[in-house]
Order: sequence, then structure tokens, then C-alpha cells
Amino acid sequence: MSSLYNLTNDYLALQEMAQNAETAEDVQALEDTISSIADAIEVKGENYAKLMVSLKSDNDGIEKEIKRLQKAQKANKTLMDKLVSNMDASLKLQEKDKLKCGTFTFFYKKTPKSVHVLNDDLVPQEYKKIEYKIDKNAIKDAINKGNKVEGVELTQSVKLYWK
Repeated sequence: MSSLYNLTNDYLALQEMAQNAETAEDVQALEDTISSIADAIEVKGENYAKLMVSLKSDNDGIEKEIKRLQKAQKANKTLMDKLVSNMDASLKLQEKDKLKCGTFTFFYKKTPKSVHVLNDDLVPQEYKKIEYKIDKNAIKDAINKGNKVEGVELTQSVKLYWK
């Protein structure tokens, strides 16, 4: 069976041929062919919609599975943090810097230095980044209220929906 792309191209080509046909018989034959291609496109549309419904259902299931796995991952991280905290407390109470137990060793190691900002206002300007973000909702509201905003325009597009 032909693809939707090929069917659409054939449909358009036959329409053009029908406009240029010289005899009524040629026109009728082309219109019959156009009609059968239109029917095939309709069948393709039905099959597209069925596949889209199936894919949407699959995506819903995938989203639920992602949420379930994220919840399990968060629980694992929480448990790991608790285990590390318990071992840390135990080593500190024993005043030990290292504990060798079977194939594993617990020990303390200095982390790389990092900057901790105590007061934003005291940091020199050369070490600050200013990031601007355009508030599109505020702009849309302003334009809808009749205000003119330079450098922007409201646009509206057409989207294909299916049900």
C-alpha cells in the first residue's frame, strides 16, 4: 500500500491532469481515480488515528512508569543518605577517621573548595551575572489590553487535532 505522502502527491497530480483533460471520458476516468485515492487517504487517516491512540496510551503508561521509577529512585537516595549519616555518626562517636570492614573501607576525604556566599550585597559587581528573562505572559496581557510593546508581536497558528 502506498504511503500517505505518495497518495497525496498522486491525488494532486491527478487533480491537475483532470483540469487539463480534453475529453469527458478522460475527465471521468481521472475523477474515478481521484475518488479511489481519496478513499485510500481516508483509510490511511483512520489507521493514523488508531496508531496515534495506541501511541498516546503507550506514552501514558510510560509516564506512569517514569513517575514510579523516580519515586523508587528518590526512596533509594533517601535510604543511602540515611545510611551514610548513620555511619558518619558512628565513626565520629568512635573518634575514627577510617573503618575497614571486609572488602569496603569508610574514610573521610576533603572535598574541593567551593564558594559559600554570605552576603550578596557585599560581592563586587564584577563577580555577578545578571540574567534577563522575558515575561511573555505579561507582554501578552499588555498587548491584549491595548498597549504597544516594541520588538514583539502576537502570533497565532493552526494545529491539527484529532479525536
